Amino acid sequence: MTAYKSSQETRRTAIPPKMLATNEMGGRQRVAYFEYIVPAGGVAVNDTIDLITLPLGARVLGGSIAFEAMSSGAGTSQLQIGTAASVNKYLDTTSVDAAGAALIANTIACGFGEELSADTLLIAKVLGEVWAAGKKLSGWIEYALD
Repeated sequence: MTAYKSSQETRRTAIPPKMLATNEMGGRQRVAYFEYIVPAGGVAVNDTIDLITLPLGARVLGGSIAFEAMSSGAGTSQLQIGTAASVNKYLDTTSVDAAGAALIANTIACGFGEELSADTLLIAKVLGEVWAAGKKLSGWIEYALD
């Protein structure tokens, strides 16, 4: 049987040992919470919502959203969560037509483990239909830092 090491354990046990970044070992786990209530008149398809800014150097550890039924009755309400450069980076197109919840940044393809190279604004993009007024979207994302 062969034993293998992670990138971090390889650096840690090297001779001489290499220090791990604090977002890899010994850092603090943080939670960034966000909440959005749809204003009167709703929000239109392709509108974006600024959710929260994560700091430079944060290592993304996943998160979750919860939402009320966003449907205004004209189609299927959907959203994506990501950044201005990649609107579906942390959550691909997901139905928010009925009340529910979804995981964000929960796979490598969805940004889990990513180390941010700059302050990064998370956004939600409205898809499918206009969201109904007064409905709430809230969530959190965990990250490691310092």
